[in-house]
Amino acid sequence: MATPRLTVWIGTRKGAFAFSTKNRKTWSIDGPHFRGLEVNHVSQDPRQPQRLYAAVYSGWFGPHIHASTNGG
Repeated sequence: MATPRLTVWIGTRKGAFAFSTKNRKTWSIDGPHFRGLEVNHVSQDPRQPQRLYAAVYSGWFGPHIHASTNGG
């Protein structure tokens, strides 16, 4: 049986980063997503695992919720 891929999303003041692994020993990084914006939360919808939500704050435009339907 194949080990499923684990992805951990980290929100920072500089954007969101996705850390992925199959064996929990070596990790790959993807990002930044929403470069230069504050990402307060990234959350997966438990009913639809490919749907992600991100709470993003911009000093110019204010807070926004972004949604992805393809896993990020």
